[in-house]
Amino acid sequence: SSSSSSSSSSPEMGNVVEDMKTSIVLQSPMEKVEVNDIPRRLEFKTLENGKHVCLPLIDEENSDLVVEIDEGGSGSLISKADCEWLNELIKAGIEVAKTPSSCVQDGFLFATLTNDKDWKMLEYGLHNVKNETCFLDRILLLCLDDKTVDECKNAGYKHCVPYIRSFKESRFGEGDFGNINWMKEKMRLALLGVANLSLFTFDADIIFFKVPDLAKVVASDRNADLFHQWEKVDYEALYSNRSFDEDHEESILHEGFNGGQILSLPTPNVIKGTMQALRNGRNGSKVTQDKIRDGLKAKGAKIAGLSYMYAPNWLCETKRKCLYDTNSQNWINYHATWVVGFERKMEVLKKAQEGWSKLSPKPV
Repeated sequence: SSSSSSSSSSPEMGNVVEDMKTSIVLQSPMEKVEVNDIPRRLEFKTLENGKHVCLPLIDEENSDLVVEIDEGGSGSLISKADCEWLNELIKAGIEVAKTPSSCVQDGFLFATLTNDKDWKMLEYGLHNVKNETCFLDRILLLCLDDKTVDECKNAGYKHCVPYIRSFKESRFGEGDFGNINWMKEKMRLALLGVANLSLFTFDADIIFFKVPDLAKVVASDRNADLFHQWEKVDYEALYSNRSFDEDHEESILHEGFNGGQILSLPTPNVIKGTMQALRNGRNGSKVTQDKIRDGLKAKGAKIAGLSYMYAPNWLCETKRKCLYDTNSQNWINYHATWVVGFERKMEVLKKAQEGWSKLSPKPV
């Protein structure tokens, strides 16, 4: 249970909901929600003054985000090809969100992106929930190269979306890293801004122990537009006192915005904040999650942390205190943060799996 779940929605949130012409945030979890069927197609245009737009999503006011060809290399701008391709993504996103599901609310979907290099890690990360079709059928998998599209379809996923070109495998901060890293924000902008969907994005280096309950996330803070994973959580302190709230204990160390797991609701502030994040991305530098957080805050989006049950690897990696061995029975997933590279991340996920498996009573 969340410490803040009793707070009622603010009148201001009501206005946002009025604005959005949907009552998505204030509904009881499984009610029907209006998902725009096939909205107006995005169109790339060059205005008389030479500015580029991707209408109706990115107008003249935000035309600094649109380019004919993105040669800047930051990966955060919307090119003509991106603008056209986003139509495919939106179509797929609507299809995912409309797939009947007994465990994910209407109008909500999960999305991740992966390449051939990370495919095995993503598959491993989902293996505990592989039989939960109500979850898998609501995941949009953006495949960054041709081989991954085939692997995705062969593995039985329903929503495998190819990108317009194959990205080269990239180490942290090099090559296509920027393009790959900003892809989630472009997805967020299109799926929230055009299709009016609520989106949970997650990275490939996460092992799921159970299906996330998105209705519970939204209920944990009725004023929030967006929920992010914490970068640091002191699990030792959390489990030192049995009366502590396992999801949201305020008194323990919990800080930092981690972009590896984000649930975003389609409010105007999140949409404007995501545009601002992409704008921040134009000025190089490797860490995108700070730019995402700063963009959201600059546009007034109210951000909250996910439950501590979406666990980061910080304490384990930096202090060698790995509480998945003793306390992970209620954890939703574990994110291999604070380590770089496929091998190291897989090692972290396998250790977390081992610890959790020993603690979890398994159905016979």
